[in-house]
Amino acid sequence: PWHMDYLHMNRFFTLNMFKHPILEKYDVYFRIDTDLFIKKKVDFDLFGEVVRRNAEFVYWNDVTEPEGCVHGLGDAVKTYMKENNFETIPKFNPRQAYHGCFGGGKLSFFRSEKYQTFAEYLNELGGIYYHRWADQVIYRIAFKIFGLENKVQKWKILGRYLQHNKRYPDDLCFVVPHHFKCGKNVHGQPILISESLKLEPRHSGAYEHVYPKRDTQHTERNVRRKQEL
Repeated sequence: PWHMDYLHMNRFFTLNMFKHPILEKYDVYFRIDTDLFIKKKVDFDLFGEVVRRNAEFVYWNDVTEPEGCVHGLGDAVKTYMKENNFETIPKFNPRQAYHGCFGGGKLSFFRSEKYQTFAEYLNELGGIYYHRWADQVIYRIAFKIFGLENKVQKWKILGRYLQHNKRYPDDLCFVVPHHFKCGKNVHGQPILISESLKLEPRHSGAYEHVYPKRDTQHTERNVRRKQEL
């Protein structure tokens, strides 16, 4: 199963982050994960470029989610649109997501009533905990159904500045479950390296009604990968 901290993170970035008091005085935000570092000086104003290019959201890469992690999401979104009398129901692929390690944009959309109502609807269904519906999938769907997809920009230039952790001789780096330990990169600079996947009990005492049994195939695949390496 996915670690509860990871599920909490998805919910926070989907809904509650945009209500946080620390962001109240800001119009634009950027997010960078701990397993990514900036390898050279950024020689332009990221925040200013969002405004100058009239972008609602910017990201640097696309990813495809596993089918099991979007189970029921597509139907939930279609039901939401029907219940709220959308004039048209656009086609969308619930498996397509933005790469969440780096991205950002204007906070006005995420603070808006239409986004907050949509995000709260999905939150109340429990799919973020039940199936691991990810924040970056929900963002992408939201921009699509609210007609703002043309305001989302993929900034390929960011790839020049960003670099993921590499695999080091004594350390394996996995995407999940976001447990971290200290390490150093090839330049001897401190970084955080995610530990190999740990099996956790399904119920940790929180959100038991929406934290169910799930297929461990993904977990076993990562464990086998570690053994092979």
